[in-house]
Amino acid sequence: QAGAYLQGGLLALEGRREVARQVPRISAGALVATPGSGDLRQVLDLREEPRGLPVPGGIRVSLEELPERASRLVPYPRLAVLADSVYRASMAASFLRAAGAPEVVEVAGASAAWERRTAR
Repeated sequence: QAGAYLQGGLLALEGRREVARQVPRISAGALVATPGSGDLRQVLDLREEPRGLPVPGGIRVSLEELPERASRLVPYPRLAVLADSVYRASMAASFLRAAGAPEVVEVAGASAAWERRTAR
């Protein structure tokens, strides 16, 4: 039995940026930026069991330890989150934004997209 509900459903959140915010996504290929492109990001690799190649320069951190480590990660001006699922990436992005990270993006397609890209 539900203890609470959102009157008006998810549509009630439309336009309420202080409550719900969409996280931008980038492609797996954008994780490895071309030097000098201005698109360099610090990648947080939250995959539980990484398959495929590691992300060059990525920081491995578990989702469970992210809330306590988030304040040490927010000085990076641009963060990209690679996780096993879009749900886990969204949770990580929420922790990081709450800690004050100026820009957080998720990898579209989550870890499966990175694994496909590195399998080539």
